Amino acid sequence: MRRTPFARRFFILAVAVATAAPSLAAQIVAREVRKPATATPAPLPAPANFTAVRANDGVQLHWGTVPNATGYWLYRTAEPNGKEDLIGNLPTVESTAFFDRDWTKTKGSATYRVVATVGNRPAGSSASVRFVPPLEQKIALPAVKRP
Repeated sequence: MRRTPFARRFFILAVAVATAAPSLAAQIVAREVRKPATATPAPLPAPANFTAVRANDGVQLHWGTVPNATGYWLYRTAEPNGKEDLIGNLPTVESTAFFDRDWTKTKGSATYRVVATVGNRPAGSSASVRFVPPLEQKIALPAVKRP
């Protein structure tokens, strides 16, 4: 029985592994690529009962919770023809109220919008409410003649 030298046995083994390796590597890569498709979540409904009420020197906003939402974004559009500004990013669903102190800068009408979010992206419809400040009547006192 004749023995093959170690170097030659090692070379034959290395060639055999090299020819089998690409197909093995392709199988591993193919398994990694074929990840199960994740279903897109159903859109969330708009927050219900959205209200805006004048309170002290600002506007108090309230809305109902949205199931499966992780937060809310609040927008304000000053009227007439103002641009929409993000005024609040509430990261928890426990927050269903917001106080807009910046409204006092304009003291005019505004449209507010609230959007439910999942993570850091909007996940559904938005609810809007238009806020018109109440008329603040100035009462003129009658002139009193002094003796």
